[in-house]
Amino acid sequence: VTNPAKALTPIRPIYPAIARERNITGRVTTKLLIDEAGVVVDSSVVNAEPTGYFEASALEAVRKAPFSPATRNGVAVRSEKQIVVTYRLE
Repeated sequence: VTNPAKALTPIRPIYPAIARERNITGRVTTKLLIDEAGVVVDSSVVNAEPTGYFEASALEAVRKAPFSPATRNGVAVRSEKQIVVTYRLE
């Protein structure tokens, strides 16, 4: 891959209510498969800290995000990418 896939907009997950009520912060590392059109065609959780609060929200957010596809020598290609979604109370 000459140029990796990039999110075209900031990834803004919905903060889970139970985590907000309990003042829990965390982060989820996701693994994405992005096709030649920049569409997320598969996603999974690689790691979550803490577990059980943010995984579903993070996956929903990255699945909906538009991406520019990765390119190899100027041609759009499928690629894998890891994205860390961070949850902070503000």
